[in-house]
Amino acid sequence: MKRRRTPRNSQPLGVAIAAALSVLGGSATNDWRWHVFAAVCLLWLLRKPLGALVSGLAGLAWSRAKARRGAQSGQDFYRSPQWRRLRYDALKAADGRCQLCGKGKHDGVKLHVDHVKPRSLFPRLALRRDNLQVLCDACNLGKSNRCTRDWRRQTA
Repeated sequence: MKRRRTPRNSQPLGVAIAAALSVLGGSATNDWRWHVFAAVCLLWLLRKPLGALVSGLAGLAWSRAKARRGAQSGQDFYRSPQWRRLRYDALKAADGRCQLCGKGKHDGVKLHVDHVKPRSLFPRLALRRDNLQVLCDACNLGKSNRCTRDWRRQTA
């Protein structure tokens, strides 16, 4: 049987303040402990609204920056016919093999068509064939948008 949890703020605020003041002692007008306590209470009361405000502002700033860059969302981009055509061309040019270790579909690996220069940092290069490389799951793991190394083997 689950125990029912009582909400954090089930006590009226006035009772909580009165109890805390009795522990702190002193008068509310000139005691530094009262001022610290009042500031902590105010922050505690505002924690959710302030958190929502900060995360809302961060999300708004992110979406505005994304709109300025003109980048498509991940789902829209990877479903576009231009990306699918380019992805197929990259896989075909790499002969369906990882361009780092040489493993392919028949070796039981999942292949990724990876942007050498990440799409999040270089949106203009998103649909350029010379910015794509085919890597297996293991070779691409952990790369994220931090590494811009070109793993394609150079042909003479």
